[in-house]
Amino acid sequence: METPQIKTIREEGEKKLQEAEAAVQTELDSKANASDEEKQKAQIEAQRKLVGIQQAYATQMKQKIDAAISGIVKNKNIDVVIENSEDAKIVIEGGIDLTDEIVQKLQ
Repeated sequence: METPQIKTIREEGEKKLQEAEAAVQTELDSKANASDEEKQKAQIEAQRKLVGIQQAYATQMKQKIDAAISGIVKNKNIDVVIENSEDAKIVIEGGIDLTDEIVQKLQ
């Protein structure tokens, strides 16, 4: 889903991730003379930082999408929403596709 709100969050996340990767690389380079154990600890900590940044921005995107879905569900008085993809069909027939409305709400 590449709506303006989601795109902004994704781009901001990518920028922060690139900045963090550069900082991590600088930190790892400064430990070139450290023991193998210290290098390994630094790499693990660096990986944790990067994963944390990715998770934070993924959570922001999910919250935006969930808020849009929630608003539509309340307005239409819908009781159940099921995620349905081409790869894993859950609803074979019937149902109401809310995708376009969700995308519109995220514009």
